[in-house]
Amino acid sequence: AIVITDLYVQLMIVCVFSFFINPNSPNPVTSTTINIILIICIIWRVLREMVQGMNTPFGAYFGDVSNWFDIIQIVLIILALGTNLDDRSTSSSQWVLTFAVLFSWFELLLEIHNFNYNLALFVVSIIKIMKRLRTFV
Repeated sequence: AIVITDLYVQLMIVCVFSFFINPNSPNPVTSTTINIILIICIIWRVLREMVQGMNTPFGAYFGDVSNWFDIIQIVLIILALGTNLDDRSTSSSQWVLTFAVLFSWFELLLEIHNFNYNLALFVVSIIKIMKRLRTFV
């Protein structure tokens, strides 16, 4: 049930960042509704990360790449909530929304890989490549 809830929450985040926040046309959803959806998603994500942090040793928790992506996504959602979603003319809100879209789609891939074996191979390969590249950064 938790994995399915994670998938639904991630789908809501992707929908908000990819479809509801559209700079070219009027938004089909008001910014208040978008904020409420993001607040619900961030509450779930923070609670989920707190439970993982309490049940996992400190080094193992911060050594896992997927936990770093979870933390980055939480920070990006908080930054997106701090921006004015109706006025995206400023460059600061534009880069926050750009990275939020990128991380939300990548997190969706991480969630879907639990259900599809072929996609799981792809995601695990990307994670192994990122771990090897981490030594160069």
